[in-house]
Amino acid sequence: MCKFITTKVSAISLAVLMLAGQAGCTKEESAPPPAPRPAPKPITPIAPATPEATVNRLTNPPAPEVKPHKQEAVTRFPEAMPSLGEKPMATPGVATSAVPASAEAAAPGEPVPATEKPAEPEVAPAPAESSTAQVAPVVPSILAPVKGLTADGTASELKERDWTGVVLVPLDIVSSSAHTVQVLLEHVEAHPLTDGSVRVWLRLRNRLDKPIYTEVGCSFRTHERPDGDATPFYGLDIAPHGFSDVFFVSPKGRQNLDNYTVLVRSENMLRKTTVKMR
Repeated sequence: MCKFITTKVSAISLAVLMLAGQAGCTKEESAPPPAPRPAPKPITPIAPATPEATVNRLTNPPAPEVKPHKQEAVTRFPEAMPSLGEKPMATPGVATSAVPASAEAAAPGEPVPATEKPAEPEVAPAPAESSTAQVAPVVPSILAPVKGLTADGTASELKERDWTGVVLVPLDIVSSSAHTVQVLLEHVEAHPLTDGSVRVWLRLRNRLDKPIYTEVGCSFRTHERPDGDATPFYGLDIAPHGFSDVFFVSPKGRQNLDNYTVLVRSENMLRKTTVKMR
């Protein structure tokens, strides 16, 4: 209850005092609502990607958010050769030996979802025959990955005859690593597929004298989805000074690729936090 006490005040002073008292008895008016956030800029649809459009988009970026690539004549991932299309866009990249001279004992394991125990890798199928490419023999100790991940985390078999044969190498790699001292991101290639999507190959090398367990993921950003998808991770056991080859496939239906980010994290980080790096 509000009480008003007046003692020898003029009528004008009393009116002012009463008005002040009434103001104190009323409920405070709520603050004005915040100004609405500006609506996101609408995305102008473009035609679904074709293999030719994908190569042109990545080698001649139409916008700053599209990271540039250069075309190479050789792939460092011989396990990709079985997926070579029957009618590639260009002369297929000749696969080179995946075993460095200083690490012939390196034997990568097959990538598996990070929540599962890594499975025994399978030997890569024999490379597809081609009249235009001479494929260097793959050393038997090299075990090729037969499974990868799409951007939404769905397991994906290494499909045969879906690669155009074009090898694209990024000029600038955007990566976030939890333990660069332990793992080296040795090489990255983007292989345009016949459906317009892209298979990104990664080679991770263990720089230590002991085996390590690590996890790797790849976040894709496309014209249709510039903010990208949640990043699933794969768990890998890598032998001392060995390496593992892993592949990720850009999402179907959102194939106009802008860029992708390679993510690597350590077992120590997994014990500290469950938040995935962005």
